[in-house]
Amino acid sequence: MPAQDFDPEILQDFLTESGELLDELEGDLVRLEEDPADPDMLNKVFRALHTIKGSASFLALTNLVAIAHAAESALNAARGGSVRVDRAVMDMLLAAVDVLKEQMGQLAAGQELVAADPELVRGLAAVGEGIAPPGGEPVPAGVERAPEPAAEAARP
Repeated sequence: MPAQDFDPEILQDFLTESGELLDELEGDLVRLEEDPADPDMLNKVFRALHTIKGSASFLALTNLVAIAHAAESALNAARGGSVRVDRAVMDMLLAAVDVLKEQMGQLAAGQELVAADPELVRGLAAVGEGIAPPGGEPVPAGVERAPEPAAEAARP
């Protein structure tokens, strides 16, 4: 659906809220890179992506939802302890944020949203399934996993 088909106020609210979340998300990912097992930071970045995905879904922005969902799934796997946020995973998460920002710009300009690189979406989805990306590190057997976050942590 082209941006001009949206109520301008709803679109502006989405762009403002999601833009703020993306700006904060970049800094949070840098902090997560310093301590990839920090459950509070994992939950925070997950919630930001979950909120963006939910709002985009409401607006039927399928290309934006696809990349946000893939990144959210990867973070959920990290929250559950089945993967680590290592360099390879972090690179994919940062690339996803770049795509989301580009899509927000397209939306603000009234353009059609370009789909994310299918390889990036597939890579993030694989991480979401607990599969380490090429060059990534699976969680070794016998390593204690992070505690499962409360159900409320997944809500915005």
